[in-house]
Amino acid sequence: MGEVQVVLFRRAGCVDRAGQRWQVADNKVVVTDAGAKARGARGDIDAYVFNAEELRELYVDMLGLLRSNEAAPFFRDPVRVVCACPDVISASSRLGETDRRAMLRFVYSYMLSVEPAYFSRLLHHFVDSSREFFEFVERNSLNPWPVSEYADELGISMRKLNMLFYEKCGVSAKHWLLEQRLSKARELLLATDMKITDVAQECGFGSHAHFSESFKRRFKDCPRKFRQKSNPNSDATEDQT
Repeated sequence: MGEVQVVLFRRAGCVDRAGQRWQVADNKVVVTDAGAKARGARGDIDAYVFNAEELRELYVDMLGLLRSNEAAPFFRDPVRVVCACPDVISASSRLGETDRRAMLRFVYSYMLSVEPAYFSRLLHHFVDSSREFFEFVERNSLNPWPVSEYADELGISMRKLNMLFYEKCGVSAKHWLLEQRLSKARELLLATDMKITDVAQECGFGSHAHFSESFKRRFKDCPRKFRQKSNPNSDATEDQT
């Protein structure tokens, strides 16, 4: 994910990066690499470098404002310059003195309002959230946790958890987790001779009754009948629910 640098220019200056120089006029916000050097008169620029964790938090906070990520390749500008009025620069600078993360949210919200397509894709580019986020959820999808536990473990609110799921999967966290558990249960019923109560427990269901109701709603048969239809030699007397 790396780092990103945000530079506030009150007065004209420049940015040096990889042997090249970009001239920057008054009242500009610049987004560039952490290693770029912003130059200007003392007091005329403020530069902030934000790390991977701060960018991850920004991504979650900005989800409601971001456009959907596109499949086409994205090529970020090494130095992106955005025009801003003096009030935006001044407000950003004051926030930066007391709360860097609040400043980042403020500045990024402004940049999204000016160039929504570019800065939506840039944040998606900085934060490959789907891989890390879903690696955790998939790894723990069969744990007998309520949905709120996943939010707690990830350090986010339930609202943000569901926003992430709708963004990446088009369904709520509860719907996605239930589908994973039922799919695994179906696999175990077909491929093993595990007791149905053990299948329910293995797949993260807190009770046999909840498992049976959910399974019947999804596959139109209770677990016992589903197994019998697939394997007539299975024990028909087991778990009569």
